[in-house]
Amino acid sequence: MAISNSVHQFDDYAGSYEKWTRLPLRSYAWRETVLRNLPDLRNKKVLDLACGTGTSAELLFEKGARAITGIDSSAEQLKIFNSKFPDAVAICADLSSFDLAHLGNFDVITAIYLFEYFPRISDIDRIVINIKAVMRKNSIFYGLTIDQLAVASETEYYGIQGSLPKKEGDSFVDNLPDGESGIFCVGMYYWSITTLRQVFEDNGLAFEELPVFVSEEGLEKYGKEYWDLFLQKPIYKIFRARLK
Repeated sequence: MAISNSVHQFDDYAGSYEKWTRLPLRSYAWRETVLRNLPDLRNKKVLDLACGTGTSAELLFEKGARAITGIDSSAEQLKIFNSKFPDAVAICADLSSFDLAHLGNFDVITAIYLFEYFPRISDIDRIVINIKAVMRKNSIFYGLTIDQLAVASETEYYGIQGSLPKKEGDSFVDNLPDGESGIFCVGMYYWSITTLRQVFEDNGLAFEELPVFVSEEGLEKYGKEYWDLFLQKPIYKIFRARLK
């Protein structure tokens, strides 16, 4: 199954995706996982790749980022991003071909969902080379990707129903709830954390997988048992990379 509209699929679902980001898995697990792994960003210049509607930028500013440049291929999602952060720089571009180097260096680069939207390992390799071009000696890259096997091995995973990829690079579809009795479908490609590690390390970057978390508010509101599945089979894989 090919994903024919992988670049622009979020144009149609920008509003639904924004609603999805407010549901429990995103609000209490995704958010806490990103926040607790990001460093203090005060006085830091940040590049947010695949910035979408700005849900990751919200956390970057919360951590004190001085300036954020966001890049995404969806013009509709960037409209929402711009409405939230009118002072941020927003660029509509396909990261498989857009040259980041002319933007200069950044202290921190983030990609909270990026690699799963590209069908070839050569695309990922090219993007990692591009990321490396905007890193200086002390720069840090933070990435978060989906472990589709955690979702597809369950009959129901926090409202997500997804297809099962059989091998690296296979396409899959996740059906996501928007919180208002609606479902929207997002097509992606499966790349394991092991494969991502190999690409980063092959390009001269030290790679470290980071832990996932659930917020105290989420634990209190829904109970520990509710989160057992996520903690045992986390959908989110978060990591950081530095120049060796």
